[in-house]
Amino acid sequence: MLQITQNDALCDALREASQKLGITQEEIARKADLSYSTLANYKTGHGPTLRNARRLAKILAKDVNEIFPETALRHEVVAVDRPRQSLNEVGQR
Repeated sequence: MLQITQNDALCDALREASQKLGITQEEIARKADLSYSTLANYKTGHGPTLRNARRLAKILAKDVNEIFPETALRHEVVAVDRPRQSLNEVGQR
């Protein structure tokens, strides 16, 4: 059976910010350029990318480590641009 672990620190920070700013959690998600369903996933323990964690932390006026355990952050893969080769160049190797 799948067990869902709630991120209590994030839930508390969202509730606090929502009350302090007088806005809904849906509006907080929008300000962080996230969908509400993405935010809901984070609340249930799914780890965000570092970029999304930083966006939320900024909106919530919290440190990233306060609202997301370090191990919960997903690693982002960054593509490295390489010069394109023609098929002739590839065949010459």
